[in-house]
Amino acid sequence: MKTGPERTPAQDGGPTAPDPSTPAPSATALVPPGLALLRLELVFTMDEPVALSPFRGNLWRGILGPALKHIDDGLLPGVSTGAIAPGSLYCTFFESPPPPSATKMRRYTATPHPYVVDAPGRPDERLEAGATERIGLTLVGRAGSALEAVLAAFDFAARVGIGHADGPAGERGRAHLTEARAVWRADARDLVVFDESSGFRPAPPEVPVTPACPPRLRVVLATPLRLVREGKLVDARHFTPAALVSNLVRRVSMLSEFYGELPLDADFRALKGLWEGLAAEQKALADADLTRWSSRQRHELNMDGVVGSFVLNMLGREALFPYLWLSQWVHAGKGAVTGMGAIRLRPE
Repeated sequence: MKTGPERTPAQDGGPTAPDPSTPAPSATALVPPGLALLRLELVFTMDEPVALSPFRGNLWRGILGPALKHIDDGLLPGVSTGAIAPGSLYCTFFESPPPPSATKMRRYTATPHPYVVDAPGRPDERLEAGATERIGLTLVGRAGSALEAVLAAFDFAARVGIGHADGPAGERGRAHLTEARAVWRADARDLVVFDESSGFRPAPPEVPVTPACPPRLRVVLATPLRLVREGKLVDARHFTPAALVSNLVRRVSMLSEFYGELPLDADFRALKGLWEGLAAEQKALADADLTRWSSRQRHELNMDGVVGSFVLNMLGREALFPYLWLSQWVHAGKGAVTGMGAIRLRPE
């Protein structure tokens, strides 16, 4: 069975007796979310020397948007958009309005974007011609049906330019998509969905298999987690597991409602009773002081967030584990689409 992005199996162990102080969840609270995901690894090859910025997720997201607009306008005719209406790729992936037919959560003016670019930041880097860059990409629910169009957009954008090549100021270094694989599949085999010799082949999204919940779980905040409470960014000193889990339940619920086959039918009051009692043990958290340059807004943006790890006692709170499990691909908090709020899990 495959587990999260680090491919470490969740193992059972330790005591199994329920915690008498933990409220018993209702039957509907125990119904796990059935959110289908298409989890991918994309490989790009540099065609010329390219200098890449440290915020890789933001870089790849930034070049995707204009390319989707070009496809909406008729570039690359014949490329399938799946269940996404032709001409609405950019709107779906970047504006993400609730559909007019929505019966729940209608007070929201926008929904979570149905994808996550998992490309952790690193220092400015110069890649020579022939070097490769790998990024993770998760497409959520029906957005996964537009895989061919999304890959075509990434390839087109990379060929136009992804960074700054050597030469005149502002020149962008060119690259191209070499391979894309669907990974973390239930049958334990990665599936090549694109390569240069064979072209594109479809792969359906699937609901990740959730293993048994371990009694004790270490949660690693691998990239800065940006949670907002009462209008303020939560720092390491004020972080609580409840803030993270409540954000995840809301995020998974909205993704299920607007992009999944079925809305999430869970007892949210019962789930809230479970996450409110969570306490962080072995807490090792810090504030990441980061900024990034916004070309669109022409100034630096604050990218502060919480990083580090903590341990949760999951006895009696197993109903929360599927949301934590999904967080390894859907991330949490502000900026999740660019790779912020990446979660890694391992049993203690």
